[in-house]
Amino acid sequence: MVLLGRSGVIALGLFVLGAALAACPALENPYLPYPDLSLSDYSGDIQPIVDRSCSSLGCHGDHNRRLTFYSVDFLRADPLAVGDPLDPDALTPREELWNYEGLRTRLVDETDAATSLLVLKCIDPELGGIPHGDGIIVWDDLGDPDYEAFVGWIEEGL
Repeated sequence: MVLLGRSGVIALGLFVLGAALAACPALENPYLPYPDLSLSDYSGDIQPIVDRSCSSLGCHGDHNRRLTFYSVDFLRADPLAVGDPLDPDALTPREELWNYEGLRTRLVDETDAATSLLVLKCIDPELGGIPHGDGIIVWDDLGDPDYEAFVGWIEEGL
């Protein structure tokens, strides 16, 4: 019988874990690669929609949410984290970039912007959307200019 010390047990455990992971088929992420969505269009067209519709403290303007948005009127980043002083009238470039990346890397269908989970969660379920937390409906009209801008922004990057 061979006795292993603590470092031997750890090494053996890592070896077994590595072998097990190597034997597993790779998990596929249907959202990769992330779409190449326009940051400049985000800044001009989409960030205002996020500010109006998504960034309040009761929605995504909360660090406890998986998707968090910064907004001048609600949640701001720690000035030490962004490396810039906070302007009371505008997001810092880093806050805006974090908002952009939060959207770009989540739930975007690579083939049809309108059926992306990101979009469907904002649409009234009576129009084919998916229920959103607390029954929030961002768009109850598919002709809403904000809806059209949002879907158009995603479509341009597909």
